[in-house]
Amino acid sequence: MKAAYIEHYGQEKLTLGQLPKPKITSAKQVLVKVLKASVNPVDLKIQSGKLRPLLHFPMPLILGNDYVGIVEDIGEEVKSVEIGQLVFGRISKKQIGTFCEYLVDEENNLAAVPH
Repeated sequence: MKAAYIEHYGQEKLTLGQLPKPKITSAKQVLVKVLKASVNPVDLKIQSGKLRPLLHFPMPLILGNDYVGIVEDIGEEVKSVEIGQLVFGRISKKQIGTFCEYLVDEENNLAAVPH
């Protein structure tokens, strides 16, 4: 999948490239095709390395915390959304990464977009 990521802290420009498409690995996860993602001040702090003492992410690191997208697949215990539904969310702080085509997030981090 296409993604915008950093390969080290302090990298000024994001790398645009291909990374593996994520897969659902637990019953409460949702696979989302990302349509929109926002840039937060926290993304810039993570990129610069200012939050490195607090947050430990493996590289390459896809930045981004907020998203809107369409549900592509769901874990067997997901009840609040359905495949094909438009959703928005703030991805888990443990993994971040919304500047990409697809992401996997926990069901409790997202919600259906109201009509």
